[in-house]
Amino acid sequence: MPPLASLKVSPSGAEIAFVDSGVPPGAKSYTTIFAVHGMGFTHAIFQKIVNVASAQGIRFVAIVRRDYPGSSLFDEEETAAIGNVQLADEWVKARGQELAHFIADFVQKYSLPPISDDGKTGGITLLSWSLGTYVCMSTLAHVTSLPGNVRDCLTSRLRAFVVHEPPPFSLGYTMPVKDWAPIIDNTIPMEYRFPFWGQWLTSFFEHPESSKRDVELLNYVLPSTDKVPVIFSMSKSEIEEVVYGDNFMRELGVVFNFGTQLKANYQKALFDKETRDIFPNMKVSYLTGEWTVSWAYASMWSVQDDAKAFNMEKFIDFKIIKGSNHFVQWEQPEQTLKLYAECSGL
Repeated sequence: MPPLASLKVSPSGAEIAFVDSGVPPGAKSYTTIFAVHGMGFTHAIFQKIVNVASAQGIRFVAIVRRDYPGSSLFDEEETAAIGNVQLADEWVKARGQELAHFIADFVQKYSLPPISDDGKTGGITLLSWSLGTYVCMSTLAHVTSLPGNVRDCLTSRLRAFVVHEPPPFSLGYTMPVKDWAPIIDNTIPMEYRFPFWGQWLTSFFEHPESSKRDVELLNYVLPSTDKVPVIFSMSKSEIEEVVYGDNFMRELGVVFNFGTQLKANYQKALFDKETRDIFPNMKVSYLTGEWTVSWAYASMWSVQDDAKAFNMEKFIDFKIIKGSNHFVQWEQPEQTLKLYAECSGL
């Protein structure tokens, strides 16, 4: 995988690191996918996609979120604000604005091609995976507050938004009543909870009754024995690069304290008419793995219900990825990138 680079973004002055697959060889025009990782797993979860992107004619940029190695950690004031609901609106808005400024600066610095006249290439796709979804939702929800040049860059070039398995609390929803994870199990010694969680989350879960859309019928504890957890295919050095838990409690603090703001941003980003009008080219896709953790189904069903309530069903393309779990981008990088490209209208 290429080495980390970084850009200093406004208005916070934070350094945002990234890995860039670069311009596809011989390409006169191409689409760039900006990927935002989740909680406990760094940008390196996309490293296999970065390695194959050029061969598919795509530029793939894996962004390192704030408070992860390579990008600026949260300072004392930003960290203290995570527990202050009165500062929630500005805190969440700031994360979205940082991402918006990063994308606009990247577009300018590297002269990314715009959407072609026939719409078949060029432009950018925003890809959110897992907890990284709340940052992307904030970017779209607060686009009108951005400086004109940044706003114009996003609104003219964003061809697609791919939402890949967000947990319910990244959208401002509570987790299902039937929910379990090693990280919240007090019977497990503290030092084992995060490592256990990483192994458990990368497992595969069978949901034979998922067609009934009932969270009570989902398998929320026991992984399948038919497939090996994805983390077991990683080397020790890969695990050290991909898995990161030093900021885990701060991440949980955001979703547990800022749920009202996260839900408002999600609904404005996906269902607000003004947002849809601002992004006339934006195709929205929502991806869920067939064998993923149970809360991913709960999220999808909530978004489907909201889309129906807001009369926006035709604007979101929901897809089930057959045989996959929460880490399909590592297990099947070529196929996953092809799916991202399809969701980008390529």
